[in-house]
Amino acid sequence: MDHSAERSSALLRCRDDEVCWEAGVKAVVYDRYGSPDVMRVEDVPVPVPGDSQVRVKVAAVSVNLSDWECLRGSPSYARIGGLRSPARRTLGSDIAGVEWSTPSEQGLPGSSRETRCTATTSR
Repeated sequence: MDHSAERSSALLRCRDDEVCWEAGVKAVVYDRYGSPDVMRVEDVPVPVPGDSQVRVKVAAVSVNLSDWECLRGSPSYARIGGLRSPARRTLGSDIAGVEWSTPSEQGLPGSSRETRCTATTSR
């Protein structure tokens, strides 16, 4: 039996919890360049999408070479936008999850809309 689909849907169900949305979400963050030891899990506010953006309930994220370079701050081009401290507090630019919006965000009556998606976030 393939348990990967079960794990994925369990993660997504966790994100549907209204208490979770009100309290915020968990994110792995870092405030200074260094080894993985500088990362920590922290509660952060639920992001609000801007114009031409969507909110995604993230089920999985990859950390690749560019993320590693941003964490380490090396080579020097990895510090563009943040010479002394990271310009962005989170790693992971390739994500998979569910695009999620409420009826009011869509300008429609009815229930929430959910569409599975993958994305590469911009820095």
